[in-house]
Amino acid sequence: MFRKLIFATCLAAAPASAAPGWGVTAEPSQQGDRQFCTLWYGDGSPHMNFFAASDHFAVSVRSDRLVDIAEAAPINVTFSGSTFTTGPTQVSEAGVHTGFVMEWDLDDMMSNLAVAGAYDAPFAITLDGYTITFPVGSLDDRVAIFAGCRDQLPAG
Repeated sequence: MFRKLIFATCLAAAPASAAPGWGVTAEPSQQGDRQFCTLWYGDGSPHMNFFAASDHFAVSVRSDRLVDIAEAAPINVTFSGSTFTTGPTQVSEAGVHTGFVMEWDLDDMMSNLAVAGAYDAPFAITLDGYTITFPVGSLDDRVAIFAGCRDQLPAG
């Protein structure tokens, strides 16, 4: 049940009025009895989201280019020199894919994202042969804010 809730909320966590660019939850958001934190880019297509709850960690991507891709293709997140692969993805709606990662993988992705932000180096998400590049120019201190939000989550 909780995994279905994550698929439905991973990309819905960004406010509809969010401007294109990076957003972050400074304090845990609540849905049902679960709290979670998100760090996202964009508000339309493409859109991506790093998601953390007490006991689940995920990467989600939404793009019109991904509408015809079935479940199970993993997401590859590539920074300069490092690639991280999620577990098999699930599709919550056409073009929206969510893949789970281990907590240490999310930590490593955040370290890579912070370095990419310091050098304004974009990163890429690849799913079933489709690659979407995301800029990091407006990242600022959002990785640290996301870490602070995660620190406020109840123990898993």
